[in-house]
Amino acid sequence: MTKAEMVQFVDHWEVIWGMNDARAISIILYALDQTHGVPGAVVEMGCHFGTTSLFLRRYMDRYMPDKALHLYDGFQGLPERTVEDGPEPMRYVKGACCTGADLLIKHFLDAGLVLPTVHAGWFADATYPDVISFAFFDADLFQPTMDSFAHVWPRLSIGGRVVVHDVGLVGCGTRRACETFGHPWTEEHGCATLVKTA
Repeated sequence: MTKAEMVQFVDHWEVIWGMNDARAISIILYALDQTHGVPGAVVEMGCHFGTTSLFLRRYMDRYMPDKALHLYDGFQGLPERTVEDGPEPMRYVKGACCTGADLLIKHFLDAGLVLPTVHAGWFADATYPDVISFAFFDADLFQPTMDSFAHVWPRLSIGGRVVVHDVGLVGCGTRRACETFGHPWTEEHGCATLVKTA
């Protein structure tokens, strides 16, 4: 699917929350589209109440129906900031982005979509699929993003992709996490895309 075709795909539905927009969702799904034939599940680290999750499910239902979707969130809001997140917290403070898994599930049911596997709890303590083909990180802060890399990257198949959201925002530690992780990435509209090649 071309990038233009992906934009058209996303435009079929309303984006239910403003923390992610249609352009970013198109970039995320375009990266997912590049993982056809790559073995493993699809995971989202930091799903809030499902803005991006719904689009992952819609795309997978149509083009990757045999792949499993796993969503991860603490459902307690953001954890404590660390020095790597920078001095200006903006809205990214402890407890921000707090929502319940019940609202996430409601959005899936209202949309008539198959429920994914939902994992509630901190990323460092979670259980993960043995093999992963694609991951979207929307953890906002440095440490949960590093925890995501630590658990997802070793399970990521060759040819798999990770998209990290909000690498351009003040108050987020995600860019610092990408820099610390040290794998090359391409960047577009605040999304960093990493490809596992070896």
